[in-house]
Amino acid sequence: MRQDWELEGRSSSGGSVVVHQPYLLDVDEVTDRLTRFQSAYPEKVSLIDSQRWRYRRTGNSARPLVMLPGVQGGGAVFFDVALALGDKLDLIAVTAPPIVDAAAMADAQAEFLLSLAIQKVDLFGSSLGGYLAQVFCIRHPDMVGQMFLANTFTDPRPFLAKAPSSNTVAAQAAEEVVASNLAPVLTLHPTDEGQVAMQAVTASFSSTMTLIRAFCPKCAP
Repeated sequence: MRQDWELEGRSSSGGSVVVHQPYLLDVDEVTDRLTRFQSAYPEKVSLIDSQRWRYRRTGNSARPLVMLPGVQGGGAVFFDVALALGDKLDLIAVTAPPIVDAAAMADAQAEFLLSLAIQKVDLFGSSLGGYLAQVFCIRHPDMVGQMFLANTFTDPRPFLAKAPSSNTVAAQAAEEVVASNLAPVLTLHPTDEGQVAMQAVTASFSSTMTLIRAFCPKCAP
């Protein structure tokens, strides 16, 4: 299944840019890209204070771009970004250990980076990863050059007020946790306003690499 879309814009030089790219929903194609990502960038593990930090890295620069995923995904969610820009940029897709406290997570992440001899990074965070990126920037400002945030928040209290306890979630099977979160979305009618909005947002995120190629020729694959 495919959904085509067009994005019109204007470059910094004043010229018009029209980007057309299919939004892929083909499971086999997505699986193929994920497999290529996993093969090209093998997962590595760093043990910091008995905590396992798993990551995939595309380069070896002094200032990499560290990518932090949302709560329901690991670093592999950035596979398309790595495939598109991995040979141009030093990217680190991180799957952090289960540290509940955000401040403790930020401090542990600093130790993880220092263990790799990394003194400074640029940060990209999506959803929960965006919140954790902000906490990291506040606690370790000298380690951050630039920060990019997507689909995130600044105050977790509204979510925590509605969230089940960690003990409740821990007692559930992984399949049950995933199903309880995805079922409401999967059962929505295609014309549902929220569903339409989600499709549009996802499509706009998918355009990021194409826009980079349009406005930054040296970054083009």
